[in-house]
Amino acid sequence: MRKKKGHFIICGWKAELENILENILRSNPRLKSSDIVLINDADPQQVDHLRSIPEFKYIKYLKGDYIDEKVLQRANVKNAKTVLVLADADRRFSQQEVDSRTVMAVITIDAMNKNIYTCAEIIDEKFEKYLRLANCDEIILTRELNKVLIANAASASGISHITSRLLNPEEKGLDTINFPGRFVGKSFKDLQLYFKEFSEAIVIGLLENTGKIYDRKREALAEAQKTPDISKLVENLQRVKKITPNYPVLNPGDEYTIKNNSRAIVVPLMKMEV
Repeated sequence: MRKKKGHFIICGWKAELENILENILRSNPRLKSSDIVLINDADPQQVDHLRSIPEFKYIKYLKGDYIDEKVLQRANVKNAKTVLVLADADRRFSQQEVDSRTVMAVITIDAMNKNIYTCAEIIDEKFEKYLRLANCDEIILTRELNKVLIANAASASGISHITSRLLNPEEKGLDTINFPGRFVGKSFKDLQLYFKEFSEAIVIGLLENTGKIYDRKREALAEAQKTPDISKLVENLQRVKKITPNYPVLNPGDEYTIKNNSRAIVVPLMKMEV
C-alpha cells in the first residue's frame, strides 16, 4: 500500500461494519471502495464475507493491531487523507481498554501525519479530553448519543424520529456545505438571504473551525502573536488552546459575524412521504 495516497483508513471492527461502509460510500460519492483500507484483527472469515459483497470487492484489508506504528506504516498513514477509529468490538478488551486503545491510535496517527483528518468513536466521554489533546478532528460519543435519544423517546418528544430522518444518508436531511468566501466577516442574516435566493436549503447555523484542527490552531497562534501587548498576548494564547474543531453554532442570530473556516449547516428540501 506504499503507493496509495489520499485514501480512507478504518481502524477496528464492528458487527455492523457493512452498514457503516454502505453509509460512508453513500455520504461520500467521490469516495471509491478501492480508496478504503481496513485495519483490524477480526476473524478472517468475517472480513472475507464482507469483501465478497460486490460493493466492497476492492476494499483493501490489512490484518494487524491499529495501535502498532509498524502496521500503520504499512497502511501508509503518512499519505492518507482520513482515518476513522472505531470503538473496536474485540471481546478481548473491556470498554475502558477499547477507548484507551482508540486514544493511543489517534495519538500515534497524529504523530505520523499532522495533515490527516481524524475521526474517533469512544464509548465513555471521559476519554474525550485526551482525543482533543491529540488533535482529533471529530469525536463520536456513542453512549452519550444513545442516552439522549432514549431519554427523548421516553419523554414522547418525537426527537428520535426527527434525528433519524435528518441523519439518514438516503434523505441527506442534514448537511454542511461551503459558501462563497465573501461572506466571511458578514452577518448570518446575509448568508441566510443568499441561500434563500440561490438554494432550496435552509441554513440553521454554522460549523466553525472546520478542516484539520492542527491547521486552525497554527493559524490562530500566528494571529494571536501579532499583538505587542503582553496581557493581550496571554489572553489570545489561552483562546487558541480552547479552540474546538468543527464547533456547531446553531441559530446564532441575524447579526452574528461569520468567521473564516466555517461551513453552513443546512437542511435541504426533503421529499414528502405520502
